[in-house]
Amino acid sequence: YAVRHRRWPHLERMPNADSLGWAPTAPPPCAFAGHDPEQEIDLKPESSEEATHRWTVTLGILGIAATMVSGELLKRRGIFRIPEAVIGLLVGVAAGGLSEMFESQTMAEDESFDDEFFMVWLLPPIIFAAGYNMNVPAFFDNLGPTMLLAFGGTVLSAAVVGACVYLAGQLGLAYRLSLLASFFFG
Repeated sequence: YAVRHRRWPHLERMPNADSLGWAPTAPPPCAFAGHDPEQEIDLKPESSEEATHRWTVTLGILGIAATMVSGELLKRRGIFRIPEAVIGLLVGVAAGGLSEMFESQTMAEDESFDDEFFMVWLLPPIIFAAGYNMNVPAFFDNLGPTMLLAFGGTVLSAAVVGACVYLAGQLGLAYRLSLLASFFFG
């Protein structure tokens, strides 16, 4: 393959692959022709549990999409009596009904509520968004009633629950606790 270069004559003096001691090899055979010398393609048939998991994820994504689209349609039509959370609840009930209808334990496990995931990954962004989008002047205008309900309501609730636990123990309806232990429980 002698190629003459008018512009770059120094390229004619470059060594070829044979003089360097290596020669280009043929491309590897196509793996789709049934030949796979390195065993790179190891396609195993999908198990029924994997297929059920994929359908569960697909059903969850479709449920979220249906909830969002329904909420948007209700908002555009001016229907504010039905919150989007109710639609999400109904979609979740329908998804649970499908898993019961197919009697699939794998689907029921995949759809189950994971409280650790909620507490670690979902709740902090919700609280952050609520604080970030808060109306600050309205918050400080209502700071007195908020603190009264936060602290006073907590103390009142603890006293009522503690008294009920103590009385239930005295009447024999529950395990008998001392007054101090009952109020600690409350």
